[in-house]
Amino acid sequence: MSRRPSWAAALVSSLLAALTTWVACWGWSGFTEDPSAHLVPLAGLAVLVALLGGGGRALGLSSTVVVVAQVVLGACAVTYLLTGYPVPVGAGWDALDATMSRGVLAARAYAPPVATDAGLDAVLVVSGWWCLLLVDTLAGGLRRPALAALPLLVVFTLPVSILGATPPWWVFLATVLGWVLLLFLDASESVARWGTGLEEDAAPAGALGVRTAGVRLTAVGVGACAASLALAVPTALPALDVHLLDLGAGSGGNEVVIRNPMTDLRRDLHRDVDVPLVRVVTDDPDPRYLRIAVLTRFGQNEWTSGDRSIPTDQVADGSPLPLGGLSNAVRRTEHSYTLTVGEDLDSTWLPTFAPASSVTADGDWRYDAETMDFISTDPDVTTAGLTYTTTGLDLRLSADQLESGAAGTGGTSAVDARFTELPSDLPASVGELAREVTRGADTDLARAVALQDFFRRDFTYSLENVPTGNGVDALVAFLSTAPGGRVGYCEQFASAMAVMARSLGIPARVAVGFLAPTRLQDGSWEFSAYDMHAWPELYLPTAGWVRFEPTPASRASGVPSYTQLDPGTVQPSTGTSATAQPSAGETDPAQGRPSSDVASRAPDEEPQPDEAAAGADAPTGPPAWRTPLLVLLLALVVATLLAAPGRFRAVLRHRRLAGGPEGRWAELRAGVLDLGLPWPDGASPRAVGALLAARLADPGDDRERPVLGPEQNPGAAAALDRLVAAVELARYARPGSAAAQETGAGDAAGDVAGDVTTVLAGLAAGAGRRARARARWLPVSLVRRRRAHPSAPAPLDRVG
Repeated sequence: MSRRPSWAAALVSSLLAALTTWVACWGWSGFTEDPSAHLVPLAGLAVLVALLGGGGRALGLSSTVVVVAQVVLGACAVTYLLTGYPVPVGAGWDALDATMSRGVLAARAYAPPVATDAGLDAVLVVSGWWCLLLVDTLAGGLRRPALAALPLLVVFTLPVSILGATPPWWVFLATVLGWVLLLFLDASESVARWGTGLEEDAAPAGALGVRTAGVRLTAVGVGACAASLALAVPTALPALDVHLLDLGAGSGGNEVVIRNPMTDLRRDLHRDVDVPLVRVVTDDPDPRYLRIAVLTRFGQNEWTSGDRSIPTDQVADGSPLPLGGLSNAVRRTEHSYTLTVGEDLDSTWLPTFAPASSVTADGDWRYDAETMDFISTDPDVTTAGLTYTTTGLDLRLSADQLESGAAGTGGTSAVDARFTELPSDLPASVGELAREVTRGADTDLARAVALQDFFRRDFTYSLENVPTGNGVDALVAFLSTAPGGRVGYCEQFASAMAVMARSLGIPARVAVGFLAPTRLQDGSWEFSAYDMHAWPELYLPTAGWVRFEPTPASRASGVPSYTQLDPGTVQPSTGTSATAQPSAGETDPAQGRPSSDVASRAPDEEPQPDEAAAGADAPTGPPAWRTPLLVLLLALVVATLLAAPGRFRAVLRHRRLAGGPEGRWAELRAGVLDLGLPWPDGASPRAVGALLAARLADPGDDRERPVLGPEQNPGAAAALDRLVAAVELARYARPGSAAAQETGAGDAAGDVAGDVTTVLAGLAAGAGRRARARARWLPVSLVRRRRAHPSAPAPLDRVG
C-alpha cells in the first residue's frame, strides 16, 4: 500500500507545518529590537517552502527532488532577502558570507535585544529557514510528524536557554496545536486507507476509516487539553518549580534561582518584573553591598567560583570568622543584621555582608576561608524562606592607610597565586591598556583607583546592546573603541577591572550580590532582583580584600571614600570627582540614605545622560516599509489558508465528476457531508436516494425555512434517481451485460454529468444559508474522505 498522501493532504500538511514553525519563531522576538526584521523574511520563506514542498509532493515528485528544489530556490530567496543578489554565487556568495559573519559576531558580542543594524537578523533568518525545511521534510516528506516536534522544541527552547525567559504563552499554545493538527492530518490520511478497496461511501458503519470523526475529535481534544494543562498547572504548583512557562500566579512565576551567580545575575537584571528578595533589619545606616558569592577563576568563557574544598568545621554556627589580611590597626564598627529571604530567592549561596565576624544560619552552610562566602553543601538546602543573623564590620579605611601598606606589589605574596592567574590566550592588548591607564601610578591602590576612574569616566552603563557574558571574547569587545564597544553593565565592568588588575600583578576577584536596598516605612531595608550587582575586590596589604566600584554613576552613583586620592597621586582623572561621596559609608547626607539610584528598582529607567547623547544618531525605528510588508504577507497567508479548502474541494469535484458513476456518487456524498446533512454509510444507494429526496427544496424559495420534499424540486429528484440507477448498474450489473454497456454509453454521452450539481443545489436550498457558507469555506469532506479505488472490485463486504 502506497504511503504517498493525496495531493490535497500534501498541500495542507506543508502549509500547516510552515505556519506552525513560523509561529514558533515568534519566540525569537526577544533576540532583536525589531523582530519584524527576521519574521517578515521568514514569512515569505515559509510560504515558499510550503508551496514547493506541498506542490512537489502533490505532483508525485520524490522527497529527494522536493528537498533539493526547496534548498536551491530557498537559498536564492535567502540570498536576495539578505544581500539583494538573486543567487548565492560569486559576489552574491561573498556578500552573504560577510552578512552571516557579521551576524555571528553580533551574536557573540552583544546581549539581546540586539540592535537592528548589528546584523543578527541574518543569522535568525537562515536558522529559521533551516527549521522550516526540517519540519516540512519530517512532517510532509517523510510523513513522520511526531519527529517534527524535535526541531519545533529547539525553536521554542532557544530563547529559554539564552534569554532566561520563556516566549509568550500564545506562541507555545499555537505551536503545540499546530503540531497536534499535523499528527491529526497524517493519521486521517493513514486511516483512510484501511479496509477493502472500494469508494468511501461504500463502507459499513463499523468499518475503520469511515466513522473516525469521534477519534479525530478525541485526538484534537487530547492535544488541546495537554497544551492547556501545560499552561494551567504552574498556577497550582508555584513552589515545585515544575512550570514550563512563567505563568504562575504565585511565587513560582517570579522565582529567582541562583546556582551560577554571574549567569543568574545577567538573567535577573533582564527580567520583566522586579521581585523583592531579601529584607534586612539592622542598626547599620547604610547596608549596601550584600554579597552572595565570590568568583575567583577567570577562563575563556566566564568567571566562576573555582574549585572549593571546605572542611566540615567551617560552618555558619555563630563562631568567630577569620578576617584574612585585615590589620588590627584598621578602625571598625560592628553592626548586627537579621536577614529574611523570601520564598522567591532559591539560592545555594548565602547572602552576607562582608567582612563578617560571625554568621548564624540553620542548615549545612559552610564558608571558604579564602573567599569568606557561604555555600550549601546540600542542594536541597537553599535560602528560600530562610531567616538568619550575621555580624558585619564597617571598616574605616582611608587612602593614607591603604597607601602606606600598598607601595609596590610585594605585599601581596601571601595571597594564593590563583588570584592573579589569567588565560594563556588573553590578548596582550588587555595588559597594554591596563599599563597605559595606570601610567604614573606607583602603588597598587593608585593603580586600582586609576582603573576605577577609567571605567567610570570613559564607559557607558547600559543593559541594551552590550556584549554577552564576561569571558575573553566579551572582554575584548567591551574594551574596544569600535562602535558598540565600551558599553556594558556591572558584569562587564567588574570583570574587566579584575582582569586588568591581575595583568598588573594585583590579586583580584569578582563579587556578586546586591548593590543598594530600598528603605521601607517600618525602618527595614529590602533588596530586590533589580538590585543585583557585581563588583571587583582587590587585595591590598593591611586591609585585605578591598571593594572598588568601576560601574558608572548612572548605576552606582558612589565610590568608596578611600579611593579619593590626593591630586598628583595618579594621572589626572575627571571621572571620580563628580561621583565620589564624602563619607566612608558612601551616604548622601542630604537624603540620609544610600546615594544610589538603584532604589528606583528598574535599571532601564535610571538616568543615563551619556547613553542619551550617544544614541542621538541611532535609528529611531524599523524602516517604514517593513510593517506594511508584514501586514501584506500576513494577509496573503491568511487569504491563502481561507481559500485553500474551497480550492481543493473544487479540484476534487472536477475529478470525481469525470470519474463515472462511482466518482459522481462520491462527489454527491462529499457535497452532502459539506452541507452537514446525514449520509447513512451502511445503506444501499436506493435507501440513500430516498433519504436525500426528502431534503430537496426549490432554490427559488428564499424563505428562512423552505418546504422540503421531492415534489418541491422535481428536476433534482429526477437527477437523483438517475444517479442512484447509474451507481446500482455500475456495482451490480454483470460485466459485459447490456445494462453495463448502457451505463458506459451514458457516461460517454455525458447524460448524467450535471445531475450531481442539480441535486446538490436542491439540497443546499433546503439546508440554509449557514450550511451553504460552511460548505463553501470549511468543507468537512476534505478530512472525512477516504481514497477511492475504482479498479475492479474485490469481494464485496459492504452494500452502501
